[in-house]
Amino acid sequence: MVEICDTPISGAWSRPPSTTIRDMPKSRSKRKPRQPPPKTNPKQSPLWVGVLFFLLLGCGVVVLIGNYVGVFGDAANWRLWYGLGLVSVAFLVATKWQ
Repeated sequence: MVEICDTPISGAWSRPPSTTIRDMPKSRSKRKPRQPPPKTNPKQSPLWVGVLFFLLLGCGVVVLIGNYVGVFGDAANWRLWYGLGLVSVAFLVATKWQ
């Protein structure tokens, strides 16, 4: 049977008594604690920004779906581009909405 020994034969694992963690000096920070800037309240967007966003998005979706269903007659590529343009402008307006 093998016995496990905690100490090596040559004593290489032993730590010199002068360098223990308790003897180390505590470092003092030279930096001052940083005060974060005060939080600012976000500006409220005007009412027309939200209304314009939903109006453009809704009109764009109606044009796109109406083109495929045939509400406007035969399907045309320019109506698809027009509908996609309305949806794109709606998303540009949405970036201004806070």
